[in-house]
Amino acid sequence: MSFNIAIDGPAGAGKSTIAKQLAKELSFIYVDTGAMYRSMALYFMRNGIAKEDEAETLEIVLTDRVSGLKAHLLYSVFPHLDVITRAVRLEQTGETPVTVKKAMSMEMDFEYREMDAVHFYGRHNVERQMERTHLGHANWSVGSIRGTSSHHHNPFVILCDRNTEETYGNCYGYALAYSGNFTFETEVDQVGHTRVVMGIHPYHFAWTLEKGDTFETPEVIMSYSAEGFGKLSRIYHDAYRNNLIRSKYVEQPRPILVNNWEATYFDFDADKLYHIAEEARNIGLDMFVLDDGWFGKRDNDWCALGDWEVNEEKIKGGLPALAERIHGLGLKFGLWVEPEMISEDSDLYREYPDWALKIPGRAMNRSRHQLNLDITRKEVRDHIMNQIFKVLDACKADYVKWDMNRSVDNVFSAALPKERQGEVYHRYVLAVYEMMESLVQISKSPV
Repeated sequence: MSFNIAIDGPAGAGKSTIAKQLAKELSFIYVDTGAMYRSMALYFMRNGIAKEDEAETLEIVLTDRVSGLKAHLLYSVFPHLDVITRAVRLEQTGETPVTVKKAMSMEMDFEYREMDAVHFYGRHNVERQMERTHLGHANWSVGSIRGTSSHHHNPFVILCDRNTEETYGNCYGYALAYSGNFTFETEVDQVGHTRVVMGIHPYHFAWTLEKGDTFETPEVIMSYSAEGFGKLSRIYHDAYRNNLIRSKYVEQPRPILVNNWEATYFDFDADKLYHIAEEARNIGLDMFVLDDGWFGKRDNDWCALGDWEVNEEKIKGGLPALAERIHGLGLKFGLWVEPEMISEDSDLYREYPDWALKIPGRAMNRSRHQLNLDITRKEVRDHIMNQIFKVLDACKADYVKWDMNRSVDNVFSAALPKERQGEVYHRYVLAVYEMMESLVQISKSPV
């Protein structure tokens, strides 16, 4: 007959001491369950996995009896973080298709409050500039229709009392976990009530749901502080670090790297890059990242995006040889990519001109001399990522620098009928997520 002995009690009561002595006396196997639980907790934190007792989700289902459309209102509560997330899942149960033209993730009402709105705007080298606005009896909104959100307008807004400061006052945070077009809207009505909504921007958005189809909005991560902006900031820091970020560097120092771009631009060869890496090693850096210009005939901004094959005329011996030399210095090796873009002067565009987003019968808008690839199409994503994976695997890359230098434009996909072009923006963002996930899962390179 076999049996187990479990010893429980409050912290510091001597559980571990007694258990170790008892196990030795009886020749039992000693298992430190506390250490096991702490190890699992660390694993969950590093991988962004919520434990069963970490969050509870309330689901409220509303049904439109005429159309058959159901709205599942999702409220997830993280009590130890002071965080509530909001999202909506739409489900069409009726026989007739419905087209969703506005999909907000959350709504909240405040009674008789004079409030300010705080948001963050910016541009290159001047990111995250704070702007504070008094809300009056009117509509106020902030958002982005650039296709992908950025430092221009960040999808994060704070509502606060007029007297709120860094260490004092009530403030409510709303962070949309989404990288596409977004809007945050407020309305103060005639009696002083304030209504807030946040979600996907309705500009050029329309999503058709057939019977059985679902559509889920991105989550809004909401929090509250009675101790000013500083406390709210720390709440979000803990929530994102422990529950959203999956990088192995959550619990590790970030590598300090050197990037060759400003040193060389497109003018480099293997020896010049190796010399930069040597100097990086000499001053104690951790990583060398090879930037734009390593592929195709990429000698300027006008060409070769989409041709993800190593330019061995520029890098003699290829990337594997260069990466091996840099690894030999004790440095990690990283590589620059911009997989969602295409140059008109590229082999890929000449072979597949319809793989770029372009509106039939309209002149194309260009930015940074490049176009957006139609990554909403699976065949396009597969082609690009297969090319990139071959390169990453061959050179044993440790790191990927993914640049996104252009807003989404010429929004029309040749793979969708005209009545479903309102889906392109959102499908584009979902495609970016899928491509990034494939990098993490297949190449195992941190992005």
